[in-house]
Amino acid sequence: AVAGLAAAYMVAPSWGYSERNYMALATAAAEQAIAIDPTLAIAYSVLGYAAQESRDLEKALELYDTAIRSDTQNATSWLWRGILYNEIGYFDKAVADIEQCLQIDPLYTNCMRHRARTALFTGDDDLAMELSERAMLLGFGMEGIVLPAYAACGNDEFVLAVLSDYFSDRDMRPLIDYAYRGIVDPDFDFAAERDEIRTVYRATTGKELDWGPDSFLDPMWLGAFELATANHWNQNWWHPYPREFLDSPHRKRLIVEAGLPGYWREHGFPAHCRPLGDDGFECDKPRRTSDKADRIRAGAPT
Repeated sequence: AVAGLAAAYMVAPSWGYSERNYMALATAAAEQAIAIDPTLAIAYSVLGYAAQESRDLEKALELYDTAIRSDTQNATSWLWRGILYNEIGYFDKAVADIEQCLQIDPLYTNCMRHRARTALFTGDDDLAMELSERAMLLGFGMEGIVLPAYAACGNDEFVLAVLSDYFSDRDMRPLIDYAYRGIVDPDFDFAAERDEIRTVYRATTGKELDWGPDSFLDPMWLGAFELATANHWNQNWWHPYPREFLDSPHRKRLIVEAGLPGYWREHGFPAHCRPLGDDGFECDKPRRTSDKADRIRAGAPT
């Protein structure tokens, strides 16, 4: 029970709760659980999650490894390690871990979500959409980073439906139009509409728009790459859309902000990245492997 409480505390901020110091509560509960029973896998996973939040990736992986050795049937331990592998760019390892999560619990919708991310990051838009839709039909919210893939295959109606639901739930309906046009309209001019967006955001929320993870308006949707900051839970440096992002200097900037090149030089570069000189690097663009990317999906009108 204490270990389960630790896990609930740890994930609370990622689901929008911030009124307490959940990190401290989670860490204390996890340590208490291990003192009661040192074989509790989820308690080690919680400490790994805490290490990941503090950007100690080596320690995080060690703790996730300990968790999995303690209980190979704990699906969440496999998931959380897979999320970290996704972040680092070790996509083969991420796939293996998240597939193991789904083998243990085929209805674990958050595992479907993160497996969809790996598919998206490696160019398989069709699998990313299929998994996202499967999770959605089981009651999980549609992953926002997959929406540009729907726009790329012509399903603008689905993009609008998801954004309408997303912003309406947060009483932020006036922002639907900006996000929608940013995703589906290649001629959307963020610079021309930036001041208006800030004004509407202030009028709608009563807050200034800081473009951080709590703003609910992703600058990547709007092509405002210069405003994006490295978000290790969103893994925005691996996003394949908008396509212009892959050719922009901001992709490399976000990877550097995430601290990945230093980790890679010590532990090995992912297959799609390589070192350049003493401190440089380059990463390939994801290649589309789906043969169904031009299909209209998710029940949209044809």
